[in-house]
Amino acid sequence: MIDLEGKVALITGSARGKGKAIAQRYGSLGADIVIYYKALSIYYI
Repeated sequence: MIDLEGKVALITGSARGKGKAIAQRYGSLGADIVIYYKALSIYYI
C-alpha cells in the first residue's frame, strides 16, 4: 500500500469524473488534496 501521508497532491479537473476519483483515492491514502477546476461559462450575444 502506498503511504502519501505528509504529501500534497494538486489534481486538476477534480470536481467530477476521473479527477474526483483520483482525489478521493489520494485522500484515502493520506495525501492533502488541492482541488482545481474551472467552471464553464457560456455567454450569449
